Amino acid sequence: MRTTIHCLALLLVTPSLAQYNTENLRISATAAMSRQPVLERLALYPVMANGTFLAAHASVEKTTPMKSAIADKKLRITEQEHGAQVNKLIAENTSKETLYLMQGEVVAGGKQDRVLAQDLLLAPGQRMEVAAYCVEQGRWESGAERREFSKTTGVGAQKIRSAVANKKEQQAVWQDVAGYLDAKSVNAPTGTFNALQEDKEFQQDMARYRRHFDGLYQDHPQVVGVVAVSGDQVIGCDIFATHALFRDAYDGLLTAYITEAITRGAPVKAGHQEAQSFLDDLLGDERRLEDRMRTRGSLFRDKDRTLRVSWF
Repeated sequence: MRTTIHCLALLLVTPSLAQYNTENLRISATAAMSRQPVLERLALYPVMANGTFLAAHASVEKTTPMKSAIADKKLRITEQEHGAQVNKLIAENTSKETLYLMQGEVVAGGKQDRVLAQDLLLAPGQRMEVAAYCVEQGRWESGAERREFSKTTGVGAQKIRSAVANKKEQQAVWQDVAGYLDAKSVNAPTGTFNALQEDKEFQQDMARYRRHFDGLYQDHPQVVGVVAVSGDQVIGCDIFATHALFRDAYDGLLTAYITEAITRGAPVKAGHQEAQSFLDDLLGDERRLEDRMRTRGSLFRDKDRTLRVSWF
């Protein structure tokens, strides 16, 4: 009986997680790059997928990321049509492409800036409700019932991602937003997380890190994720089903990683070996991965395939 139950558990896990294990995903210390994966307080060590993993996800469709979709008028994100609600927005795909909206991305505008509380694939012409949390405690603009969001400012910092995915509490999100603002002594009258990016000192630090890390793994088709390190600690890990999904998410994730390093980080001490040890622990038992994500991290699945595994 125990053997039967064990086999059933394996059958339940295998289709959904599909290859997210230490045999298929490894940290590379030898990937040929024009720049080192380390700058001051941040290291981004590449997670390389083998042929088995890439083949298992070869049929995952191409998607357009939210940042470019909004900029190119392919996506409209608005308040609810018949009365705005803090925790619900409307996403409408006005293009002929499939769009990917990632949990943790921050949108600016509307009655308050928000952070998305779920991942969403929007088919061409599709219009859907999307869950969200407020990252701007002191503003709720009156007036028009429907207000549009003009842009995404990247992925919220790691503690905000955790508050959204694991705590699922508005107060926890506000507390973490305040913590990041306080860490850089940023005065934000409405308490918006986006005030960080308007601070001159923060902008200079962000620009310096971005010059180093922008496009670092763009031309490496086996790279499907990174382990982010600051000091001697892993501060995050994001792994995707394909290089294309990772490449499209990378710009937004950089905002989260750099913000964490600038506000709470320390000079990098942990190297590739420590990053591999972390990955071994995270992926060492694929059957336990989903349970671990419930307390620290998140998974995104579509059609019985896991498209994203994140630890923060």
